[in-house]
Amino acid sequence: MNDQAHLPLEPAPGTLGAGISVKDVTVTYRNGFTALRDATLTVGSNELVGLIGPNGAGKTTLLGSVAGLLRPAAGRVELAGGGAQREEDEHDEA
Repeated sequence: MNDQAHLPLEPAPGTLGAGISVKDVTVTYRNGFTALRDATLTVGSNELVGLIGPNGAGKTTLLGSVAGLLRPAAGRVELAGGGAQREEDEHDEA
């Protein structure tokens, strides 16, 4: 088998091993509902993670903020290739 077909076992330079880093993320919708408060999560660049929880727990909101579809009111989202979101405490509405 060709070695080039395998995923790298070591993190890419500069990623510190984190593929996704979420730190103290809060998302509040325009109607005032806070769907996510102070969420923190780190996923390594070679990790496979399942996100489970009850309806309304904030799973989709968390993934939306990681994907850049929702803007956090506070906190920070970073992806291994760059793509950082802000770390301010102002309460802009998503």
